[in-house]
Amino acid sequence: MRDGWQWSAPSWWEGSTGNIAWSLIALAAVVILFSFLHFRARKLMAGRILRRIDRQYAPGLERGRLRSAFIFNTRPWASLFRRLPLGWNARTRKRLRKVIAEANENVQVLNDNFTDPSGKIAPHTQAAVPLSVVSPETGHQGRTSPKPAAG
Repeated sequence: MRDGWQWSAPSWWEGSTGNIAWSLIALAAVVILFSFLHFRARKLMAGRILRRIDRQYAPGLERGRLRSAFIFNTRPWASLFRRLPLGWNARTRKRLRKVIAEANENVQVLNDNFTDPSGKIAPHTQAAVPLSVVSPETGHQGRTSPKPAAG
């Protein structure tokens, strides 16, 4: 005979383990109740975050896309234990790197065309070339001379 730890069910538990059908029904009821509370709390918190997004972002493309991405990631069948959001994968990262590289190239082109950080090019000191205009009276094209300043 062996003495040791032994679990004895309380008196109110004795009748519940006798019929396996009632035990399964009780278990199913507990699972359903837990699931209902879980998904209700999840929906409540998602609604609070969506209202915060609406307050913090102006109406437009950015807010719409942020809302859509958030709703996409909080659907009931989307797992809470994913490391990365749905839709964020190697292809998305590659596309984002490409967009950033193109933007950097465009910024560099603009900088090369419109700035001179080293100061090597002398400022424009040359007088402006007069424009040729068509005179309304004669209809001929000719050079205009600058008009003297009134004063």
